[in-house]
Amino acid sequence: MLAWLLQALEEAAAQKQFLQLEPPLFLYHRGVYSNAASIWTKNPKALQAQAGRFDICAQLSDSLCLLVLNKQQWQDLCQHLAIEVSNTATSLNQLCELLNSSNLELPTQLQGFACNGGNSTTAPFMLLFNPLRNLQLYDIQDLLPDS
Repeated sequence: MLAWLLQALEEAAAQKQFLQLEPPLFLYHRGVYSNAASIWTKNPKALQAQAGRFDICAQLSDSLCLLVLNKQQWQDLCQHLAIEVSNTATSLNQLCELLNSSNLELPTQLQGFACNGGNSTTAPFMLLFNPLRNLQLYDIQDLLPDS
Protein backbone atom coordinates (compact mmCIF):
# COMPACT_ATOMS: atom_id res chain seq x y z
CA MET A 1 0.00 0.00 0.00
CA LEU A 2 2.81 2.42 0.84
CA ALA A 3 4.38 1.72 -2.55
CA TRP A 4 2.25 4.67 -3.71
CA LEU A 5 4.29 6.90 -1.40
CA LEU A 6 7.55 5.74 -2.94
CA GLN A 7 6.09 6.27 -6.42
CA ALA A 8 5.00 9.84 -5.54
CA LEU A 9 8.45 10.60 -4.10
CA GLU A 10 10.18 9.16 -7.18
CA GLU A 11 7.97 11.34 -9.41
CA ALA A 12 8.80 14.45 -7.36
CA ALA A 13 12.52 13.61 -7.56
CA ALA A 14 12.33 13.10 -11.33
CA GLN A 15 10.74 16.55 -11.63
CA LYS A 16 13.42 18.02 -9.32
CA GLN A 17 10.87 19.19 -6.74
CA PHE A 18 13.35 19.76 -3.92
CA LEU A 19 13.31 22.00 -0.87
CA GLN A 20 16.71 22.71 0.68
CA LEU A 21 16.72 23.85 4.32
CA GLU A 22 19.86 25.14 6.00
CA PRO A 23 20.90 25.60 9.63
CA PRO A 24 20.35 27.47 11.90
CA LEU A 25 16.69 26.94 10.93
CA PHE A 26 14.33 25.90 13.74
CA LEU A 27 11.49 23.44 13.13
CA TYR A 28 8.47 22.83 15.37
CA HIS A 29 6.44 19.74 16.26
CA ARG A 30 3.62 18.92 18.64
CA GLY A 31 3.78 15.45 20.13
CA VAL A 32 6.73 13.36 21.26
CA TYR A 33 10.35 13.93 20.27
CA SER A 34 11.33 10.57 18.82
CA ASN A 35 12.72 8.99 15.70
CA ALA A 36 9.26 8.00 14.45
CA ALA A 37 8.02 9.59 11.24
CA SER A 38 6.38 12.84 12.32
CA ILE A 39 5.11 16.21 11.15
CA TRP A 40 7.27 19.32 11.49
CA THR A 41 6.74 22.93 10.44
CA LYS A 42 8.75 26.13 10.11
CA ASN A 43 5.85 28.10 11.64
CA PRO A 44 5.12 27.41 15.33
CA LYS A 45 1.57 28.77 14.88
CA ALA A 46 0.83 25.79 12.64
CA LEU A 47 1.18 23.52 15.69
CA GLN A 48 -2.40 24.38 16.60
CA ALA A 49 -3.47 21.97 13.84
CA GLN A 50 -1.71 19.09 15.64
CA ALA A 51 -2.61 17.11 18.74
CA GLY A 52 -0.12 16.19 21.44
CA ARG A 53 1.14 17.00 24.90
CA PHE A 54 4.46 18.65 24.05
CA ASP A 55 5.47 21.56 21.82
CA ILE A 56 8.94 20.78 20.57
CA CYS A 57 11.47 23.07 18.96
CA ALA A 58 14.52 21.60 17.26
CA GLN A 59 17.28 23.05 15.14
CA LEU A 60 18.63 21.54 11.94
CA SER A 61 21.91 19.78 12.67
CA ASP A 62 22.90 19.91 9.00
CA SER A 63 21.31 20.86 5.70
CA LEU A 64 18.07 19.06 5.00
CA CYS A 65 16.88 18.25 1.49
CA LEU A 66 13.21 17.35 1.18
CA LEU A 67 11.09 16.41 -1.78
CA VAL A 68 8.01 18.58 -2.29
CA LEU A 69 4.76 16.96 -3.34
CA ASN A 70 2.58 19.41 -5.25
CA LYS A 71 -1.17 19.61 -4.71
CA GLN A 72 -2.06 17.06 -7.39
CA GLN A 73 0.62 14.58 -6.30
CA TRP A 74 -0.55 14.91 -2.70
CA GLN A 75 -4.22 14.39 -3.62
CA ASP A 76 -3.36 11.35 -5.74
CA LEU A 77 -1.30 9.86 -2.91
CA CYS A 78 -4.08 10.41 -0.38
CA GLN A 79 -6.61 8.82 -2.72
CA HIS A 80 -4.43 5.73 -3.28
CA LEU A 81 -3.75 5.37 0.46
CA ALA A 82 -7.42 6.01 1.33
CA ILE A 83 -6.57 8.83 3.72
CA GLU A 84 -8.39 12.12 4.21
CA VAL A 85 -7.32 14.84 1.79
CA SER A 86 -9.30 17.85 3.04
CA ASN A 87 -6.97 18.66 5.96
CA THR A 88 -3.23 18.39 5.29
CA ALA A 89 -2.24 18.02 8.96
CA THR A 90 -4.78 15.21 9.49
CA SER A 91 -3.68 13.49 6.28
CA LEU A 92 -0.04 13.66 7.31
CA ASN A 93 -0.88 12.28 10.75
CA GLN A 94 -2.61 9.31 9.11
CA LEU A 95 0.39 8.80 6.83
CA CYS A 96 2.76 8.94 9.83
CA GLU A 97 0.69 6.23 11.53
CA LEU A 98 0.91 4.07 8.40
CA LEU A 99 4.67 4.58 8.13
CA ASN A 100 5.32 3.96 11.81
CA SER A 101 3.27 0.75 11.82
CA SER A 102 4.78 -0.62 8.61
CA ASN A 103 8.08 -2.25 7.84
CA LEU A 104 8.58 -0.10 4.74
CA GLU A 105 12.26 0.35 3.98
CA LEU A 106 12.78 3.92 2.83
CA PRO A 107 15.99 4.80 0.99
CA THR A 108 18.47 6.18 3.54
CA GLN A 109 19.08 9.28 1.42
CA LEU A 110 15.41 10.24 1.79
CA GLN A 111 15.02 12.53 4.80
CA GLY A 112 11.38 13.36 4.27
CA PHE A 113 9.05 15.42 2.17
CA ALA A 114 7.12 18.66 2.25
CA CYS A 115 3.48 18.71 1.33
CA ASN A 116 1.74 21.51 -0.50
CA GLY A 117 -1.84 20.35 -0.04
CA GLY A 118 -3.38 23.80 -0.31
CA ASN A 119 -3.30 26.60 -2.81
CA SER A 120 -0.28 28.39 -1.35
CA THR A 121 3.11 28.38 -3.00
CA THR A 122 4.84 27.30 0.20
CA ALA A 123 4.64 23.93 1.91
CA PRO A 124 3.73 24.54 5.56
CA PHE A 125 4.08 20.95 6.74
CA MET A 126 6.98 18.53 6.45
CA LEU A 127 7.03 14.84 7.22
CA LEU A 128 10.45 13.77 8.45
CA PHE A 129 11.19 10.05 8.33
CA ASN A 130 13.90 10.05 11.03
CA PRO A 131 13.84 13.38 12.90
CA LEU A 132 16.59 12.47 15.37
CA ARG A 133 19.00 11.97 12.46
CA ASN A 134 18.49 15.55 11.21
CA LEU A 135 17.49 17.66 14.21
CA GLN A 136 18.97 18.74 17.53
CA LEU A 137 16.52 19.29 20.37
CA TYR A 138 16.31 22.93 21.42
CA ASP A 139 13.25 23.20 23.68
CA ILE A 140 10.25 21.21 24.92
CA GLN A 141 7.18 22.78 26.46
CA ASP A 142 4.68 20.62 28.35
CA LEU A 143 1.16 21.76 27.44
CA LEU A 144 -0.52 20.17 30.47
CA PRO A 145 -1.01 22.59 33.35
CA ASP A 146 0.95 21.93 36.52
CA SER A 147 -0.87 19.64 38.95
